[in-house]
Amino acid sequence: MKIKAALLLCVNAKPFKERKGHCLVVRGHTEDGYQLGTWVDTQRSKKESLSEDRYRRLDELGFVWDPITQQWEEGSSAILKSNGREGNCLISAKHLEDGYRLGQWVSRQRTYEDKQPEERRLRLDELGFVWNVLTQQWEKGFSHLATYLEREGNTNVKQRYKTKDGFPLGTWVGTQRVNKDRMSSERRSRLQALEVWRWSAKK
Repeated sequence: MKIKAALLLCVNAKPFKERKGHCLVVRGHTEDGYQLGTWVDTQRSKKESLSEDRYRRLDELGFVWDPITQQWEEGSSAILKSNGREGNCLISAKHLEDGYRLGQWVSRQRTYEDKQPEERRLRLDELGFVWNVLTQQWEKGFSHLATYLEREGNTNVKQRYKTKDGFPLGTWVGTQRVNKDRMSSERRSRLQALEVWRWSAKK
């Protein structure tokens, strides 16, 4: 099929672009029996050798030359919107943002944290992105405990006590005592530095 006919598959009133609103065609996709996904892959692989006219016509369609970057930007846009509404980047694994699977995107960013380009890491860090949920929860608990100590003068938090924002501080304190021997030395030192901290609630 000539390139003109293939392009029409993206801009025709009914086919792909009109239906999806974009030209992010997945590999293996067929459109009216035509291997559009294969054709799209070919255009990407020949990007540097395409004629100026063909390159321009694809660009005008919103052709996605780099699908990985495009998909990352979609996730970034979605988490920016969620953060603006919720005030944080704590996204549940199944969260959908206007139909976009943001929870899955967030999980992928955490999984590949060490492989993230510096520019992407910085953009996420500026949003307050939570790379490690367990670490974030521990820090939140420690912060609440420090506030409790400043107000009450002790760390004898009742088991069912919750802070005004609903954080289960009593449960958190109990967990630290139970996990004493499995806790990092850095965390043990920070708790013991509170002076009135006791590893046993009975003392």
